[in-house]
Amino acid sequence: MYYGREDEWDSVTMSIDIVNDGAISTGDVYPQPQKTGVLYNAYLIKAKYSRLNNSRLLMFLSTAIGKAIKHLYGYEKKASWERVKINSILLPVLSNGDIDFVFMERCVAELEAERMAELEAERMAELEAYLTVTGLKDYELTEKERFAIDNFNTKSWCKFPIQNFITPLSGKRKLTKDDLTNDGTVDVFSSDSSNNGIIGQTDLEADYLVSENIPFYIVFGDHTRSMNIARKNFSVTDNVKVLVPKFKKISEALYICSAWKKAIPNLGYSRHWSVAKNSIVVLPASDDGLPDFNTMETLISAVKKLVIKDVVEYADNKIEATKKAINK
Repeated sequence: MYYGREDEWDSVTMSIDIVNDGAISTGDVYPQPQKTGVLYNAYLIKAKYSRLNNSRLLMFLSTAIGKAIKHLYGYEKKASWERVKINSILLPVLSNGDIDFVFMERCVAELEAERMAELEAERMAELEAYLTVTGLKDYELTEKERFAIDNFNTKSWCKFPIQNFITPLSGKRKLTKDDLTNDGTVDVFSSDSSNNGIIGQTDLEADYLVSENIPFYIVFGDHTRSMNIARKNFSVTDNVKVLVPKFKKISEALYICSAWKKAIPNLGYSRHWSVAKNSIVVLPASDDGLPDFNTMETLISAVKKLVIKDVVEYADNKIEATKKAINK
């Protein structure tokens, strides 16, 4: 919980910390190989066997103690040392009855190795999942993408009415929560900003159909300013506007929706459509003053790759930190 100056409180190394007080954590046990002190609601114990004075054996012993006492104590019955010290713990032994320290240490070492392998596998699976979803082969920027990012501030920009890019639909029914079912197959969008706007599924027939002419829709949340892309047949609840884009690529939708949301003031829980439909968006433009959709697509692709790179670097840092902790 805290850090303290070494000369201001008692501390020891290679100890085990037992929490004896607290409504939630009573009976928790933690290995403390580093120099550690305690507050009033915990205490430290130290192994009598000098052989146990290494971090892996300390981890094994702490886990064994935790398993033995966790269910015995609680807020009304504190895990004091007077109570804990009479409990028995299970440890591996040799044929002569001596504690098998070698097995204990190898067991923890093997678990550490398994954890490292899991982290490496998670990293690869996460990377492959991101690449699959984004349709990318890797996360290295192309020369075109790097140029678009480097020249972002010097690019020509123009203002455009959002109405140039969307057509609102009306006249369809609005579902309620009573129409949602656990075994439904049709997504239902709401103004909710979580779960990509999907509040659940229904077994009723879809009201909006994705086709070759309309490969996707934009669902605008009136109260939240959320903008979600619907790529398959769907229905909606109240407080949303269904929009047909006048462009055909998802990357263009991502860019224009991002620019559009920046142009809409936050009115709290009030309805936003009356303001949103008259918004002016700032977009990259070509020399003739028309929207530069190629640049938009390039920038979206670059952003996807940069996000994936951040995820990969985070995973690499987590793996490296785990290796350092294990080696330490």
